[in-house]
Amino acid sequence: MEIVPLDDITTIGNGDFQFQVFYVNEPFPGIDVWAVRVGDDSNVEGVTDEEGKVTLNLTDSSELSE
Repeated sequence: MEIVPLDDITTIGNGDFQFQVFYVNEPFPGIDVWAVRVGDDSNVEGVTDEEGKVTLNLTDSSELSE
């Protein structure tokens, strides 16, 4: 399995961040992806689309508006 960042990695923690997941060099659709938000260590999760892409909001949850 390979997880490839599609956005500039220096922007992690500043809003949405997109990744693409591959398995045996092919996009891997329909899998759960979990990550930890920057700053507060809360979990965030998503599911890859048909192209193996997933977008996660990695912003510190204390900075998110209600």
